[in-house]
Amino acid sequence: MFLRRISLPLKRYDVVMIDWDDAAGQGGWNADEQVLLSPHIVHTVGMFLRKKNNRMLLCQNYCHAAQNNGGFMSIPEKMIRRVRVLKRAIKS
Repeated sequence: MFLRRISLPLKRYDVVMIDWDDAAGQGGWNADEQVLLSPHIVHTVGMFLRKKNNRMLLCQNYCHAAQNNGGFMSIPEKMIRRVRVLKRAIKS
């Protein structure tokens, strides 16, 4: 069952793990009965930045001195199955 709404009270820079259903494909010529239709669940860990336009934006890197982020990942909310907070953001 997909999680249609993210109701966790996430704060900027909380470290989260998101389990989400990725699209998958298969090249070549095959009968459609041979194509695997199993889910492709991806587990992504990053720092939560914001939720906007039904997408969750994470970053992998943060530089406190420059106040910059890097390594962005945007995940469509409808593909998200579960969100877990691994560590709450530290106030700076």
